Amino acid sequence: MTLPAPISLRLPEALKELIQKAATDAGRSINAEIRMRLEASFDDGGSVTVSTEMLSNEVETLRAELRQTNWDFSERLKAMEAALKAHGIEV
Repeated sequence: MTLPAPISLRLPEALKELIQKAATDAGRSINAEIRMRLEASFDDGGSVTVSTEMLSNEVETLRAELRQTNWDFSERLKAMEAALKAHGIEV
């Protein structure tokens, strides 16, 4: 028997909460809930209809990740500038 392959997944917080609630209500683990829903999505031949809401959520998730990345770089740049100034180097 082949063991399931682990996967890392990023979800919008609202979707994560919906999955957690559905899993709890059904008496399943979160993993089992996600797997059941994903397998069911392929039962009709794998055709998936993407809604405007789904696309909008994905865009917002990407924007949030980009904002976080920009903030991280900005903070790192400030730290480097401060280190340079501490060594008498003006930037």
